[in-house]
Amino acid sequence: MKIKEKKIYILILIIFCILSVLIALKHEAWSDEAHAWLIARDTSFYTLFFKYLHTDGHPALWHIILKLFQFLGGTYETVFILPIIISTAGVGVFLFKSKFPLYLKMIIPFTYFIFFQYTIVVRGYCVIFLLVCLLATLWEVRKNKCFQFSFILLLLISSEAYTYVFSGIIYLYYLYDYYKERNSLKNKKQYAICLIVLLIFFIITFLYVCPISTNTFKPHIKSYYVSDSFVTPRIIDNKIKIIISLLLIISSIIFFIKNKNRNGLLFTFCLLFPVWCFYTIFYYNTWHLGIMLIFTIFIIWVQKLEDKKPIKIFLVIVSVIQLYWNISTCIYDVNYKYSSGLEVANFIKKYDYNEMIIYGSSFGDSAVNPYFDKNIFDNWNKDIGFFYWNTQNKFYNHDFNEQFILNDKPDMVVTSDLYAKLNYQLLSNLYNEYVFESYSYTEDFLYENMTMRVYVKKSIDKKGKIEEVKENA
Repeated sequence: MKIKEKKIYILILIIFCILSVLIALKHEAWSDEAHAWLIARDTSFYTLFFKYLHTDGHPALWHIILKLFQFLGGTYETVFILPIIISTAGVGVFLFKSKFPLYLKMIIPFTYFIFFQYTIVVRGYCVIFLLVCLLATLWEVRKNKCFQFSFILLLLISSEAYTYVFSGIIYLYYLYDYYKERNSLKNKKQYAICLIVLLIFFIITFLYVCPISTNTFKPHIKSYYVSDSFVTPRIIDNKIKIIISLLLIISSIIFFIKNKNRNGLLFTFCLLFPVWCFYTIFYYNTWHLGIMLIFTIFIIWVQKLEDKKPIKIFLVIVSVIQLYWNISTCIYDVNYKYSSGLEVANFIKKYDYNEMIIYGSSFGDSAVNPYFDKNIFDNWNKDIGFFYWNTQNKFYNHDFNEQFILNDKPDMVVTSDLYAKLNYQLLSNLYNEYVFESYSYTEDFLYENMTMRVYVKKSIDKKGKIEEVKENA
């Protein structure tokens, strides 16, 4: 590697890190970010593995990282540094170890999914790019460095449901390597130990993540369009997505056949098709789509396709479109509120909230709880500080209504428009309503209404005092 290239890579890393910090400082964490933090904070390792992860849908790696961060004194206000450190490391591996053209290395780290969804938004997806890049660097030496390769694969197994599926296919490929070359392997014993350990981790991860019968979370199934992971925003008409997705698939097939790389076509199909099935049959949302892009980068990397003209054209188009999405989303996040969690928490702290009965309406209100030392919502399970899917709690099923509030008459009620918007006219005689607007922004459009509302009993909300509270929140 030339010294000039190294300097450019270092500069890209510095720019990536600085921009990440600047945007992250303006980002308001929403309920999904809060939920993982609260699970890590308010569970023991035993209850994490044997109770809560059955209904959270995520393997344990991110929660363990959060627990370690909390143990070392990290706070919710500073947790944004974790994905920045992890993503910067991933970008570093990509820059210094891959053979993608320089101009692609300069823009791929700043694409929408890698930069915003997996760096700015504080969620476990931040580990995927780093681990996949590390796996790619070890691909050609996976047989000789079986311990290192297996360790990265083990972490991928423990990362997300999507990486669990992806890792399963890699494992089968790894197992086939062993079967094919078992008589000539110098480290046959170590290789076999790695395969056994990985299999055990696959089973353990499945057992502690597999939903239990009382799980009330039933995600809606959506049709997955390949183009969504690369070039088409979610709001485009599905017919256009079908056409573009078919063009991408057909072009890929033609590319592999034309280059007489049918093994590469089979390898690509075997890796991506199960992930596509998982997207379609089980569950996905906007922030999951980039995982398919990262897996595609891995395939291009290990198949040594970086210098092929069609691949470069494809990656340039994808990168330019997603660079626009990233810029658009970051501008919104800097100028507007992504979540009202912090603002509502500051509002509540102006009261003597420890002496009040406070109700939360839904999962969306978990965006507030991390800013307090313990769960503030009296109608949630007081032993835990987060909204737990498996409680079969009627509030998440939207039975949290005006009549329920009027019957119980709590001192304060917090709601999220995304889950439980109440009719204030029915509560206006007893409560004052305060609205905290916020919206999640995806690609180049407003995605979800994150607005939160706080209802304060008029007997507590003294005339004149609340306006000062609202201004200082």
